Amino acid sequence: MPVDFCPSVPRLDLNALQQAISDSTVAIVAVNFLGYGEDLGAIAQLCADRQITLIDDSAQSYPPASSYGAEADFSILSFGRGKPINLTGGGALLVRKDHMAELDRGLECYPLKHLRAGRVWQIRRAIFNALLQNRICYGLLERSPFLHLGETRLKPMAPIYRLELNRDLVLSGAQCLQELAVQQRIYVKELLRLEALEWKLINVPASGGKASNTGDLSVLRFAFLAPSRTIRDQAVCALNDRGIGANDFYGKPVARIPGVEDLVRRGGAPNAEDFAARLLTLPAHEGVESQDVAAVVGVLGNLITGETPGDGARCHGPEIP
Repeated sequence: MPVDFCPSVPRLDLNALQQAISDSTVAIVAVNFLGYGEDLGAIAQLCADRQITLIDDSAQSYPPASSYGAEADFSILSFGRGKPINLTGGGALLVRKDHMAELDRGLECYPLKHLRAGRVWQIRRAIFNALLQNRICYGLLERSPFLHLGETRLKPMAPIYRLELNRDLVLSGAQCLQELAVQQRIYVKELLRLEALEWKLINVPASGGKASNTGDLSVLRFAFLAPSRTIRDQAVCALNDRGIGANDFYGKPVARIPGVEDLVRRGGAPNAEDFAARLLTLPAHEGVESQDVAAVVGVLGNLITGETPGDGARCHGPEIP
């Protein structure tokens, strides 16, 4: 069952988590949300006391936090579209050494496929990169209602199979992340200026956020909490009018995501509701430039102060996906 957040941060409320554990609980999934890591040490202690499996869901962050402290039994990575390492599909299950023998026996029943970077894969990759850089084209596609771009829905995985990844592709993706972290660190210094104006940048270490590890991190998207839902909604419109691909990410707590809501018992989650209502995310990929960051700082600052943005705060052009 879902457990509520702590106030204003995407991290499980440990008191609520402890109360949610029952005799039928077999695992706790600790989700790294946009690079803001869970308190794996505290959750691991809860699991150890009750012999519960701890799964570190690191689909939005790489490398996973548990690769440093080995608190989790398993870690999950995703290599799908828009993830930190984008191979257009697939993922990885990382297993702590004391579970290896047991898992090897359990995985033998699933068929094995190979991820090949052939012509079809190259075409898919080229299309994705073209849309990433061509803001006009992406903006038009995003506005097409039948495509449902950016919409979050649960799609059950069927069938399940093992995927043999191309090692060189994974290593290349990890190298690109390291290079992107340097660029993002420069931009974060500008974005942090907004914290004096009631915007809270939640997923970078310099803002007090709990990053996945102690090294340089690249983030999937820059994530802010607005002072209110009204200001967040105004920000999305104002930024996208100036060519910045802002969005509210999932837009709702997990228990209300289409496809999920019928599978879980919905309980009170006021902190998660408030967080979803105020969350604003911004592009953080290599196509973001200094003038885009200046536009963000200008627009978000002016929404608080009530001033009219000047030319230096505008970023003309189509939307950054």
